Amino acid sequence: HEKNVVLTLKEIMSKASAAGVVSGAVEDINKELCDDSLVDTDKIGQQNFFWSFTSKKEQELLKRRDKTESNLEATRQGIEASKVARDQAQAGREPSAARAEKLRRLESMQEEYRSLEMQAEALKDRDPETLAKLERDVEMCKNAANRWTDNLYE
Repeated sequence: HEKNVVLTLKEIMSKASAAGVVSGAVEDINKELCDDSLVDTDKIGQQNFFWSFTSKKEQELLKRRDKTESNLEATRQGIEASKVARDQAQAGREPSAARAEKLRRLESMQEEYRSLEMQAEALKDRDPETLAKLERDVEMCKNAANRWTDNLYE
């Protein structure tokens, strides 16, 4: 960024050749800089114009900083809201004898529920509905086997 000027490809090539750079490399480097958005380009008429101003980079950095600051502020507000919600949730959970008794009772009820579920699972194979379904399935399989064997074994 020596000067904030707009140049054509021909002007860029002449300045590069004066500096001792090969003209083929100038075209490739210029294309890469345009692809990386480090140099802006626009076609006016039949000529392509190229430019890169220092203020563009500064503006991009300012936008990025502002976005980061707004994200930081939103995160801080979220943290504060979470702390308030945590404090409100903890309001009814102060340690007391009644609460400890309720927690012990809850734990015992959960344990009883788990044991009853295990018993129900163990007795599931003796359920009349399950046995009836099994009998229906056996009859259906028998009929299907007879159908495929042309009723030879009936």
